[in-house]
Amino acid sequence: MRNIFKIGALTWGTMFLIIFAFISFSTWILASLWWLLTNNMVDRNTFLLLSFLTSLLLSLFGMLLGYNKK
Repeated sequence: MRNIFKIGALTWGTMFLIIFAFISFSTWILASLWWLLTNNMVDRNTFLLLSFLTSLLLSLFGMLLGYNKK
């Protein structure tokens, strides 16, 4: 039981980090374009919060889809 929990946590953590890397890069591109077009810079805290919450929601949604198949 303990090994199943460890493997599940490792899988979710890896999935979250991969999604977070992709979302951070995509958000950075969009924030840069926003800054160039409007001359309004996105705050660092807003950028990280947006990236983190989007990645968290996508990874939880992916985990729920994976559990739903069983």
